[in-house]
Amino acid sequence: MHHLKCEFGKLYRTRIICIMILFLVAIAVLAPISTYLDSIQYGYFEIAGSNPFQYWLLNYSSGWGCPLYLRLFFIFPILATGLLYFSESVSSVRNIVVSKMGRCTYFSTKILSVFISTFLIFLFFFLLNSLVTHICFQGEDITEEYKNIVPLRGSFAYSFYQISPLAMEIMYGFINSLAQAILSVIALCIQLIGKFRNKYAAFIIPFFVMYLIDYITQIVAVSQLKRPFLCLTGIIQPSMCWSLTSAPSVSDLLFVFGVLFTLMICLVIVGVFRNGDLIE
Repeated sequence: MHHLKCEFGKLYRTRIICIMILFLVAIAVLAPISTYLDSIQYGYFEIAGSNPFQYWLLNYSSGWGCPLYLRLFFIFPILATGLLYFSESVSSVRNIVVSKMGRCTYFSTKILSVFISTFLIFLFFFLLNSLVTHICFQGEDITEEYKNIVPLRGSFAYSFYQISPLAMEIMYGFINSLAQAILSVIALCIQLIGKFRNKYAAFIIPFFVMYLIDYITQIVAVSQLKRPFLCLTGIIQPSMCWSLTSAPSVSDLLFVFGVLFTLMICLVIVGVFRNGDLIE
């Protein structure tokens, strides 16, 4: 636990992660506020209503917050690593730390700290956005615009929506945070496997690998399986539960995250063995 706490401290002191957190907080707060001000200015409330369920980040693709988040979806996990391992690997710090705590402890604390910190950062981001959205938008009206974004019966989102729309918001915040946490470990493992000596390579190559994997799965999901939600960037969007004739079920959600988690475990094993030459 001591080593894990130290690793958390190092992560949250890195400039990259501090900037990322501030950037996420800005999106979480400013996106609903700007939408609220625009709605007042252009009289959008009279047409669409002011129910907060319509305007939280992931459900409101007409705003700028959701498109921006999706465009940076595969960049955030790399930033979440803080490029800390790269910094340590190109200096003598890594060898010194490994000699003190051992190779197994070193890699396990690195992986766990990145996973947990990324999950907590993004969960805070989504919860903050929901809070600000519910402060700005307090209507309870059920308009046609609202009805159009209610998830389809049988989708995994519908059972949460039946509890309450807020429960659905929290659920999507959770699965997006989990996705970012798993991707951050994948990004870290690509850095472990690549043993990059260049900072730009340590950033760009993990991005292209993750983007390429998702792009290929999108093609397979759409053209072969005819189920566009069977890819990570599909399953994490609420629109997949109300914009299609068929919607993702709980088994679809578990399948996508099961594949992603399996990929993460495989890369962790390869990454650790790739660095088996480190002297304890």
